[in-house]
Amino acid sequence: MLTPTSSRVPAKPIASLFDLWKALQNQWRPPGPLAALQNRKLKRLVQTAYRNVAYYRKLFDNAGVSPASIESTADLVRIPITTKADLQGCLSAEVLSKALPADTLSSEHSSGSTGQPFKVYYDPAYRSTRDMLFLRGLLAAGYRWGQKVQLVTDAAKKHKPL
Repeated sequence: MLTPTSSRVPAKPIASLFDLWKALQNQWRPPGPLAALQNRKLKRLVQTAYRNVAYYRKLFDNAGVSPASIESTADLVRIPITTKADLQGCLSAEVLSKALPADTLSSEHSSGSTGQPFKVYYDPAYRSTRDMLFLRGLLAAGYRWGQKVQLVTDAAKKHKPL
C-alpha cells in the first residue's frame, strides 16, 4: 500500500494524484450523476472485456448476452456468475486481456485460505488507482497527511487471534 511513510513512490505521481482527486470528487456525487457514472463505466467495462478477453466473450456468447444489451447496473443480473473455480480452470491466455501485453502485468496471489490460492494479474495503472482509493478511505476515517498509520495484517498468511 502507498502510505506517506512508504518508500515506494508511484511511477506516475501526477496520474496518481489525479486518481486521488477523482476518488475524492466521486464520493460526494449526488445519486443521479453517480448512477450515470457507474452505468457508463459498466458499459465500457463489459464491452472491453468482451472485445479483449476470450473467457468473457465465450461466457456472454454462451448465455446469449450481447454487451450492447448491458445498459445499467440493473442489467447485471443478465450476466452469468463467474466463480473463482471457473477462472482457476482457465489458461492464463483465456483470462488475460489481449489489449495489455502480458509482460507489462504484475500479479499477486491470494492466501488460499478457502482452498486453492488464486492468482490475479493487473496493470501498473490499477495499482496506483487502488492505492489512491485506499488513501481516500484513510482520509475519510480522519487520517491527515504526515500522521503515522499502523496496518495490522497477517504477514504469515496464518489465521491467529490478535
